[in-house]
Amino acid sequence: MRRIIGIQGAKYGLILTSSLAIALVMGIIPLSAQQDDNTQENAFAEKFWNYLQEVDYREKWSRWPGIEQEFKQGASPHGEFLKVYVNDEVKGNLEDPPIKSIIIKENYDKDKNLVAITPMYRVGKDYDPEHNDWYWAKHKPDGALFEMNGVKLSGKLKGCIECHSSAKGDDYIFTNDEK
Repeated sequence: MRRIIGIQGAKYGLILTSSLAIALVMGIIPLSAQQDDNTQENAFAEKFWNYLQEVDYREKWSRWPGIEQEFKQGASPHGEFLKVYVNDEVKGNLEDPPIKSIIIKENYDKDKNLVAITPMYRVGKDYDPEHNDWYWAKHKPDGALFEMNGVKLSGKLKGCIECHSSAKGDDYIFTNDEK
């Protein structure tokens, strides 16, 4: 009897192991998908940061239209004060920025020290269609990504999406709400 149970147990284990292997291969259980996504997002974040430095957004891009003062009042989690920059794609269509639109928020503390740079980039169709295809990141002033619970903050960030989804007009942009 022990021998039969042992064989049946072995068969069950083999079936379970085979089923898990098939599920992994078919992508039903994405064991490393989160790690792969994070690796891809981090690689993109570095390239994107380098691009922002190359285009010299502070000098060559516009500030958010209608904001005349140097600093705009900020709110958590972005800081006491903000500077908001936009590329040409946004400038022409604030209500519904097209693909390739980039909005950069420089985040300052109460003493107006730069503490973070938080870009939004409208990647395009199929990046994250449920959330208007926005890419999010939170960089330190030196370009390194902030981390939370061991995860670098770039990509489809739940905290950014949840907060910005409350912006009026379903555009994920709070600056449009201030009109």
